[in-house]
Amino acid sequence: TIGIGHYPGTAMPGGVGNTAYAAHRTGYGGWPFYRIAELQPGDQIIIGTQDGWYTYVYRNFEYVTPAGTGVLDDVPQSTNAESGARYLTLTSCSPVHTTQERIIAYAMYESFTPRANGAPAAIASLVGMLLANLFQRLHAIIIGLDAVVIGRNEGERLVRCLDSLT
Repeated sequence: TIGIGHYPGTAMPGGVGNTAYAAHRTGYGGWPFYRIAELQPGDQIIIGTQDGWYTYVYRNFEYVTPAGTGVLDDVPQSTNAESGARYLTLTSCSPVHTTQERIIAYAMYESFTPRANGAPAAIASLVGMLLANLFQRLHAIIIGLDAVVIGRNEGERLVRCLDSLT
């Protein structure tokens, strides 16, 4: 399947306990958790819902066998886990292209941002960077097309414009 799945029976985002999700690292149609092993302590993991964004801070990871379902408990089987806290657990197969083990990433709840307040700064800056890159590319394409359109009025100018684009 494609996408990220919420484990039934675990907390919903922001809820007390453990909200847990699974996704592929590779496969047909995508790889949402491909870079899960690259998470660094302190990295933000943000879950978006209709109501807003739940921010968790990555803490650590471990590897378990496929039978290691204790990672889905309200208090995951990780060290320093406290009852009554809000956890996020991400699971995926490991090593990549196998099902021998599961890589488990743990994070702790940090904050909630209502949709009415706009996206959290981490998302806003990422979206801004992506849009700036997109507009930069579109601007280059539009400039190129303008040159071609302008050049069509004069055959010789068209050749010069096309030469400058290649």
